[in-house]
Amino acid sequence: MKKKIKKNNKKTINFEELSWKQIEKLDKNKTIFFLPISPMEEHGPHLPVGTDFLVTQNAVNEAIKILNNKKSNLTYIILPTLPLGFCKFNIDFPGSISISSKTLRDVILSIGNSLGNYGFKYLMICTFHMGLLHLKGIY
Repeated sequence: MKKKIKKNNKKTINFEELSWKQIEKLDKNKTIFFLPISPMEEHGPHLPVGTDFLVTQNAVNEAIKILNNKKSNLTYIILPTLPLGFCKFNIDFPGSISISSKTLRDVILSIGNSLGNYGFKYLMICTFHMGLLHLKGIY
């Protein structure tokens, strides 16, 4: 379950809670979309497979808090966290789910293109997974 940001600012919104009419009314020049994305993968026998996924969500929340203190005139939209990424190096461990770097790139491009088609300009991609081909897909 995604944690909501404590809303000192009503301009922090979870994307899935908006209607298309609300999205249409957002200021295209003052809205930043955040896309948290990290794979499900093993992190040793003591941590959950969603470690990077959960840390990424928390990092997004903290980044928005910091940005909001400096730029409270902006609207921050958190897209649903995607449990996607390249992690083939640990695929032998149950719970590790890997997609290709190209697939990752295509998903991110599709999301960015969709937002751009509606006139939005800013997309912040957030991850806590540091696998080289994962980062290459994002890049």
